[in-house]
Amino acid sequence: MDILIENISKEIDGKIVFSDIDWQIKHNSLVAIKGNSGTGKRTLLNIISLLEKPSSGKILFDKTDVTNISIKKRRNYLKEELGFVFQNYGLLENSTIKQNLRLALKFKKLNRKMKHEQMLEVMEQMNLSDVDLQAKVSTLSGGEQQRVGLARCVLKNSNLIIADKPTAALDSTNERIIMTKFKELQAKGHTIVLTTHSENYDEWFDDILHL
Repeated sequence: MDILIENISKEIDGKIVFSDIDWQIKHNSLVAIKGNSGTGKRTLLNIISLLEKPSSGKILFDKTDVTNISIKKRRNYLKEELGFVFQNYGLLENSTIKQNLRLALKFKKLNRKMKHEQMLEVMEQMNLSDVDLQAKVSTLSGGEQQRVGLARCVLKNSNLIIADKPTAALDSTNERIIMTKFKELQAKGHTIVLTTHSENYDEWFDDILHL
């Protein structure tokens, strides 16, 4: 998915969060948004993921203006095109891995056996093949939970993956695992936009926007 941000500005309660941002995110790229706290990283991420509207300017997906699309079309994008990875993993902690992954397959026209096979396959991709699908999410380490979150995006087959500080709560070993998985997803055709304070993997990004 190609994303074009044209002259985007955002004002909240009379305060200008950022203004006049122009940025092109090319299809199949891994890019980062960086900046100090309060510079609007998450707000811009929300605008890109259609969860918020800019105060001015526009955003285009594959040359289609999606700035003011209808609620129905926005839901379709969120359901079919976008996947999310969160700093706090965004999983149902008291549910099993299988129950969490099943959410990504909710709208897929697959029988139970095919869904189970896809879950096993994606668990292997995330180096989690030795973890029982029936295990509660709350029993997993932070790195394992983040990989389950990524697995959910893969199952959903999201063209655009939005990640808000996905490695902020991880140690250096798990940070590298997650960043490696992002590179692998990029190699498979996904476009990935993330926010981060880390400088450990700057050379891995195709572009970095500093706010």
